[in-house]
Amino acid sequence: MSSKHIFTTAEDVPSGAPRQLKFRVVNSSSIVVRWSAPLQEQQDGVIQGYSVSYQKVDDQGNQLNPPAVTDVKYSESENTLIVILTELASETTYQIEVAAYTIKGDGARSVPAFAKTLAKPPDAPFVTRSKPSSSSADVTIKWRTLVSNVLSYKLRYGKSLQRLRQRDQASLKMKEMTFLPSTKHHLFRELDRGVWYLFKVSIRTKVGWSPESPYWVEILPGPPTGPPLEVRASAVSSTTIRVAWLEPDKWKRNGPLTGYSVVYNPLNRRGLSLVRNITNPNQTRVILTGLRMFTEYEIRVRALGQKGPGP
Repeated sequence: MSSKHIFTTAEDVPSGAPRQLKFRVVNSSSIVVRWSAPLQEQQDGVIQGYSVSYQKVDDQGNQLNPPAVTDVKYSESENTLIVILTELASETTYQIEVAAYTIKGDGARSVPAFAKTLAKPPDAPFVTRSKPSSSSADVTIKWRTLVSNVLSYKLRYGKSLQRLRQRDQASLKMKEMTFLPSTKHHLFRELDRGVWYLFKVSIRTKVGWSPESPYWVEILPGPPTGPPLEVRASAVSSTTIRVAWLEPDKWKRNGPLTGYSVVYNPLNRRGLSLVRNITNPNQTRVILTGLRMFTEYEIRVRALGQKGPGP
């Protein structure tokens, strides 16, 4: 009897096909495809990866005339049992097959699956506004679209002290309104002065909602409508009083502040009022000197804006 020898047969293409082919339609242009590996005894070598073939067919699964081009997408590795098909046509049926491959090539293909992408959502509308007025805080938001069969429009809006980048817009508190298809504009009356408003308009059809079209509007400044907050006064000496306060509510400043006006007079004698103007909007304290000794004073502080004084 000769000595024992061990031989390994050469690799071949897999004789078994991937199993349990499944899919999930994500949207109008994407489908997720999953599968299981071929049975071990049918792999016939070391699986290097998987090829996913997909081709447009009609809604009954028949070949188009002429047949559509077959595209192929490969798995990232031999252990990856999922691919995402992208850049597909909307409302289109695809025939999908998966094959494992070794160094010898592709093996048997799976039983085909047929998946139809969703309809494409409508395009976002074009949004604009009426001609701005130098004296009014009214704004008319307008929108238009070439999309037919519109079911409704949605308008969301919120305000900010400055124009925000897209990544920061999630912090905005937005209000929402819906409109019939025949409505193509909306008038907002007496918006807050000195702030930015973000308007977002979208369209709904039977397919769903379109992306939102954003539109920023800056409202011109106005006089402050809120007073300085937490005004405090304390005597420093018999003729000196220290006064401090906080800025007005941020939504009632109505634009950049230019300073403050401190009005003071002996109690119940406003005819003797004096005024101390502060031209630095960041200064929120002042010392009043040269006052009458041992006298009670009435002190009032108002904020000054680009368009005049506040209350």
